Amino acid sequence: EDFKNLMQMASSASDVQGDPDTKNAILVQRRCIILTIVGATPPTNNSSTLALQQGYLGSVKSWMDDILSGSVGGVDLLLHLLSNIIELPVTKSVVKDSGMGKAIGSIEKHKICAGTPNESAIKERVSKIKAAWNKSVKALKDKDVPPPVAAKRSHEPPTQSESYPVAKKPKVEEKRS
Repeated sequence: EDFKNLMQMASSASDVQGDPDTKNAILVQRRCIILTIVGATPPTNNSSTLALQQGYLGSVKSWMDDILSGSVGGVDLLLHLLSNIIELPVTKSVVKDSGMGKAIGSIEKHKICAGTPNESAIKERVSKIKAAWNKSVKALKDKDVPPPVAAKRSHEPPTQSESYPVAKKPKVEEKRS
């Protein structure tokens, strides 16, 4: 509950009085703090997994979208964001559901990166994310698969959704005459 409240505070500065620049600066600070805390949490710590289960990566994706659109933060926040998501214990479904896989894959082509003085720093972090996330997905693959459904102990035939797989015909060479 506290984590959800914290994430809500980083999504909006409606609780802050002041001009838009002040509100944006506060959002950047809040996001930096959350990224730092989660990024500094060891991947083996259960808190990292819980944060991911509560949609943390989806929020980070929206923050990255804000950076890339120029509405909140800039290249400094982007570099901080990328640095602090490298070691997250992600699963394939977490990456896919959040949309971060595609976002990370396309960031190198974005105008905030391509042809800028920060291009090499961004590309380096993106490479580290890809390598670490691939490793994490492989390591956590078993945890990403839903548990098998217990078999029913009835004498009724299986329903259509439970039906047995149809055997494929073996491939045989055709005889030519």
